[in-house]
Amino acid sequence: MNFSKEYDLKKENVEKLIADLAQTIKAPAPLDEAMRYSLLSGGKRLRPILLLEAYRLFAGEPTRAAELLACAVECVHTYSLIHDDLPCMDDDDLRRGKPTSHKVFGEAMAVLAGDALLNLAYELIFEAAEFDPMAVKAGKRIADAIGSRGLIAGQTLDIAEEEKPAATVLRYIYQHKTADLISAALLAGAILAGADDEQLKNLKEFGDNYGFAFQLGDDVLDYAEKTEEKNFVSMYGLDVAKTTLVETVSMANAHLNFLGKDCEFLKKLAQQSVNRKV
Repeated sequence: MNFSKEYDLKKENVEKLIADLAQTIKAPAPLDEAMRYSLLSGGKRLRPILLLEAYRLFAGEPTRAAELLACAVECVHTYSLIHDDLPCMDDDDLRRGKPTSHKVFGEAMAVLAGDALLNLAYELIFEAAEFDPMAVKAGKRIADAIGSRGLIAGQTLDIAEEEKPAATVLRYIYQHKTADLISAALLAGAILAGADDEQLKNLKEFGDNYGFAFQLGDDVLDYAEKTEEKNFVSMYGLDVAKTTLVETVSMANAHLNFLGKDCEFLKKLAQQSVNRKV
């Protein structure tokens, strides 16, 4: 099976999980509609795919607890996108070709929808713990990645840096705004599946490097349209960015060799950061 077909099958499975989750949302209108609107808006579903793939590496077919954690990670990601698009943040009108949440439901309802999805993620983590107590430890990895030392920290510096940031600051933004949740998804799945400390260490190194490469791939892909943005390409140029992207993917995949598992899907996934067209 080629990589694209394999990814599509994994994504199809996640889409079903997310669709089933959306049916369980019980909230006053229009909050329920706003939550579903963003949760069901598509996208790569990368983070839940990573969580389920990490579980498969160490324990085989995902359990119900793994599925719930995968949904939790997607809820977190969706909340972050809703808030990222707000007028007080990046002020974006479109997300994945559709009007952003605040354009459809208003700014206040978009804030509440993001808040509700973040809280739903924690509800799902605790529900997962009812099936498997290790979900608490796995869920903590997710929590650690999205608070004031993680995703929100990255978003904070992204907003605070009015001029082009220094290289160390830019790396900090990419690590916390993008890579932290990618690594957390991998680690949560692996922890739930019983991976040991050395395997978790290498998986985190893969996730951090892959997360940086993923963001760098975005910069390269968007360069023609967003030449004024403060990113790696605007700081160092397109050629340096492409070279760094290839080197970072190579470093990411090198860490997978220490897991003692068949990691071909993850290696090909990382390589897609170099080959991406969309």
